[in-house]
Amino acid sequence: MNYGEIITEVEVLLQDSSPEIVSRIPGAVNEALRFAADEVDLPSLKSLVSIDTVVDQAWASLPDSSADKILKVSSSTSNGSPIEILSSLEELLEYSPSLDYTGDVEVVALDRGILYYQGIPASATTLLVLLFTYPAELSAETDVPDHIPLSLHRKILVHGAASIVYEFIEDGSESADRPNTNWHAVQREDGIVRLRQWRAKNRQGKARHYFDV
Repeated sequence: MNYGEIITEVEVLLQDSSPEIVSRIPGAVNEALRFAADEVDLPSLKSLVSIDTVVDQAWASLPDSSADKILKVSSSTSNGSPIEILSSLEELLEYSPSLDYTGDVEVVALDRGILYYQGIPASATTLLVLLFTYPAELSAETDVPDHIPLSLHRKILVHGAASIVYEFIEDGSESADRPNTNWHAVQREDGIVRLRQWRAKNRQGKARHYFDV
């Protein structure tokens, strides 16, 4: 489905044509798409970006599209070998409490869109970072969310958006009294489970093909 079709399907589910509700649907669809990208590492959202270190500074900003998930980091000074990725900024501070160690980059840590590194090269050094990005926001009616398999558009995007809008409609109610929000959320979660299964199958299929060759 394209963006316009998804919006129409959500309108059908909501059966509420009031401007206050209808105006929330486009944003809810994009929120449902971003939620899926948060929950599942989608292959088509991998991106290789170049980040330059800053002289006398232990951090550099990642692109705004970064989903705060990095897979590999390397540089020309590491001869293509991966640089160690620590699990948190706190762990990096244990490695170098003052973040003032100079030299080639040996370790990095990601925190809220900022890539911290130690050591600090004497001159600007380009780091190659393999990361996940967020999907581009849907805007035109003809935009297709092709990061999600077509078979899961309804579960993840239509029901996901409906759950988000119903949460606004049923706001203030006890959980047991939010049947629409909860039902559509269950449908979305089923879609996320299926998306994980699709992701695993896609990865395994590529691995088998590689070893067959």
